[in-house]
Amino acid sequence: MWFIKKLSIMGCDIHLFAEKKENGVWISIDKYTPNPEFGKYHDEKEFVIDHADRIYTKGRNYNLFCALAGVRGFHFYGEPSIISEPKGLPEDCCTEIKTESDNYGADGHSHSWNTLKELEDFDWSGYGETVVEFKKEVFPKLKEASADPENVRIVYFFDN
Repeated sequence: MWFIKKLSIMGCDIHLFAEKKENGVWISIDKYTPNPEFGKYHDEKEFVIDHADRIYTKGRNYNLFCALAGVRGFHFYGEPSIISEPKGLPEDCCTEIKTESDNYGADGHSHSWNTLKELEDFDWSGYGETVVEFKKEVFPKLKEASADPENVRIVYFFDN
């Protein structure tokens, strides 16, 4: 008797935040607001970032995930490079991002970060039009936060 195992592929999401360096300290540039659901159940956060206020609002983009850290890297023609292997959560990241990461515990993976300079210097051409929305949305927000591309960065991790 033959058995066929049905594969269940879970989705992968990115949790992307932004920081800028002021006086040698990284601070969040994300807009946190009080959570109206706080205290109603058991695990809701006291402060949240509304969807419209997120540094990146477009959601799942596996090509982007691959470009950033090799996550959900499918086969591309010519096998384009990735910005870097996951570097971990920065030791000097702000409290808000550390808390967000801690809340995901073992479900969060492939933590990494990139300065705006790294993002601008990367050759995105291997990913074609699939990353244009990310660049159009995120780069201007980072440039607005700091004139120095070394003093502003995204910090991110994934869950699935």
